[in-house]
Amino acid sequence: MNRHRLKRCLKVPILEEMVRQPPLTSPLWPRGMHETEEGSAHDFATIELMTEQDILGLIAQDAWMMKVLETARSLRLPDWMIGAGFVRNKVWDHLHGYENAEVPTADIDLIYFDAEDVSEEREKGYDALLRQKLGVNWSTKNQARMHEKHGRADAYMNTEEALSEWVETPTCVAVRLEDNDVLTLFAPHGITDLVNLTVRPSPAFLNNPDPFWERIKTKGWEQKWPKLKIIAESVRR
Repeated sequence: MNRHRLKRCLKVPILEEMVRQPPLTSPLWPRGMHETEEGSAHDFATIELMTEQDILGLIAQDAWMMKVLETARSLRLPDWMIGAGFVRNKVWDHLHGYENAEVPTADIDLIYFDAEDVSEEREKGYDALLRQKLGVNWSTKNQARMHEKHGRADAYMNTEEALSEWVETPTCVAVRLEDNDVLTLFAPHGITDLVNLTVRPSPAFLNNPDPFWERIKTKGWEQKWPKLKIIAESVRR
């Protein structure tokens, strides 16, 4: 099976100047939207208006997000990171001009990689412990076993490879707070779709679009973030 070439992650120290800097300027909107003749897809001139540094700056300035990251770090899980709505929704909120005390997400998607213990019971134990430490919902998943759930014959090599096969490209973004307080951003497909408010299937789902469309239908993202643009290219409903 061909493996996706993973982009390099970005590591940025949390400097005092970063934490104290004023909020980023007014929301940055994607440009150049227009519908195709068929009306079922869109073509956009994508402009990477936010950088990885900007995203990490948003996180560093968010006291609640930093508390979540510190709580996750306290477990010392191997190759851990927090992805999905934790980062994605924060960026979408910023680009819509929304200000929330906490990132609007159903739970915190904490992922890690431990091939020595792939029991679901261990994951549930981590969830319970994390809820005691910080009273929010957690969804802790060991990516060393998730290849089976995703229908893969071979196991993932690490957490980032598993992240690269989540359903939508803007969901395939995660962050980790290192032991030396450096924030590391993981974006195996880059951040262009995320910062342009574009939602499209990740490469792993181009030939299996049903999960993508089911999530678009059930998540209600377009109602919460009306500037989003759903792009499926040649993928049919």
